[in-house]
Amino acid sequence: MTSLDSMTISKSLDNDFTFIIKQQNSTLPMTLDDTDTFTAHLFRLEDNVEDDTVSFNISKESPYEDGKVALSINNTSHLSSERGDKSDRYYLIPTYKLVIECDTVNNGKFLAKINNVYVDV
Repeated sequence: MTSLDSMTISKSLDNDFTFIIKQQNSTLPMTLDDTDTFTAHLFRLEDNVEDDTVSFNISKESPYEDGKVALSINNTSHLSSERGDKSDRYYLIPTYKLVIECDTVNNGKFLAKINNVYVDV
């Protein structure tokens, strides 16, 4: 399992992110294969229920040697956003976590998690 700290989704917009899948126990990118698959899931932090109304598109970017995976998140207008108090400059509070199921030739099945997903308006 791999974890990243945080990411921010812009509400009501199409969001595009690029991740680099690294080799296990290494800082080098993993070489991806045509048969490698990636599936994304967004879960609300408050009850750990999956938000199945968000649409994802995940694709491998060429060249496959650089380990890059593109993630597009669409249909985000309904996502919940939380902010702190005025005295604390209305800081964003995470409301979701993102889990990506990875099935690769070079590393088998594993999960990549982003534990704190913020939604900005």
